[in-house]
Amino acid sequence: MIRAAATLALALLLALPAAAQERIGLRVGDHPTYGRVVFDLPRAIEYRVEEQAGRVLLRFAENASVDVAAARRLPRNVRAIAAAGGLAEISIAPGSRLRHFRLDNRVVVDVLDAAEATAAPRRASAAAAPAAP
Repeated sequence: MIRAAATLALALLLALPAAAQERIGLRVGDHPTYGRVVFDLPRAIEYRVEEQAGRVLLRFAENASVDVAAARRLPRNVRAIAAAGGLAEISIAPGSRLRHFRLDNRVVVDVLDAAEATAAPRRASAAAAPAAP
């Protein structure tokens, strides 16, 4: 009986790190010239971004679990989001550019639309030009 209790206690202790794994929330949004992916960190966790052809990898310094379930409707220039352990992978549309920054306990990743998709600046018409003095 004591041996069974000790075995159970040992099993619980071994499972503790997995249960204590921190959760990183995820939010997404679509804006006029970019898509946004926000990682809500439980506290300030260091991260590193690696850009590869058509995808972005975010490596968090700690083995945290990214909750991708909240990303049901992705921004138009984000093809997919996957996560495993302290790694998140964002597949992006061809030609998209990336901007990322930290904002308090959040990591914000903006996927900027491809240059071809952004509208060229409009020229002012003659009627809109200021009158000469």
